[in-house]
Amino acid sequence: MNQNILIIMAGALISLLVIFVVAYISYSRQQAKIWKNRLRSGTSRSSSSDPDEDTSSARISQKFLQFIESVGLAAKPQKESELSNIRTLLVVAGYRHPKAPILFWGTRLLFCGVFVVGSYFVPVEGKTNIDPMQLRGLLFILGAILGLYLPNIWIGMQTKRRQQEIREGFPDVLDLMVVCVEAGLGLDQAINRVGEEIRNSYPVICEEFELLSMELRMGIPREEAMRNFNRRINLDEIHQLTTLIIQADKFGSSVTRALRVHSDSMRKKRHFRAEELAAKLPVKLTFPLIFFIFPSLFIVLLGPAAIQAIETVFPALTGNK
Repeated sequence: MNQNILIIMAGALISLLVIFVVAYISYSRQQAKIWKNRLRSGTSRSSSSDPDEDTSSARISQKFLQFIESVGLAAKPQKESELSNIRTLLVVAGYRHPKAPILFWGTRLLFCGVFVVGSYFVPVEGKTNIDPMQLRGLLFILGAILGLYLPNIWIGMQTKRRQQEIREGFPDVLDLMVVCVEAGLGLDQAINRVGEEIRNSYPVICEEFELLSMELRMGIPREEAMRNFNRRINLDEIHQLTTLIIQADKFGSSVTRALRVHSDSMRKKRHFRAEELAAKLPVKLTFPLIFFIFPSLFIVLLGPAAIQAIETVFPALTGNK
């Protein structure tokens, strides 16, 4: 019983570790390619250095995406409201492709199938009080649940990472907007200009500003464009900024003053978050100190004395010289 449970837990942990390692490696390669292209051309758009390699990899990835899309089309929800909610979650996480919800459902089913098939190869026969068929069915259910909810966990992690990048860089972006507005630019032109200036330093915010500027150039009212900007990020600080700009437009107050006040507020919040993390650091260091550093320190300091005591005291106690 205990041995089978340990095997199941080890298999699940190994599978999760492999998935996260592969995802981290792919993300690291993508970031390295982006920064390499930024250093070469000064833009965030990627360019290929090996056309044959990119063509073959693009062909393989396209076929794989077509397979996932076919699976997702067969399993997508029939209600448009559910599909709209999934699309909103993916947009907040940074996935804006029109087929992103379909690919998301296809990925969920693919992971579900992989984990169910993988659970079949987990040995359940042995000395246990549970029927092997029941244990096998339990493994199938656990594998299906894990496969279905693992993409949701990944989307949640991507959303938090993206929101953290925006939260940390937005005070500096607001300072640039204040400078542009005080220099005589309108708010729309300031958004466009700041989006161009922060392309290399804050690419996530640059992407959002480019979409916002594009909506404003298309003739969408500023209030609606700002609300769409808020929905795409789903952050309290952005919601407050959107409310400030909308209220400033309605009542005719100074947009520059509103931006400056909100920039100071966000900068103070960022400072308070840094202080909070610094205050939590001693508590977080307690467990590594107790379990890793203190034992090694005791061995280094008390080890020679203990060995010398054993070599001198024990022979004296036993009467041997």
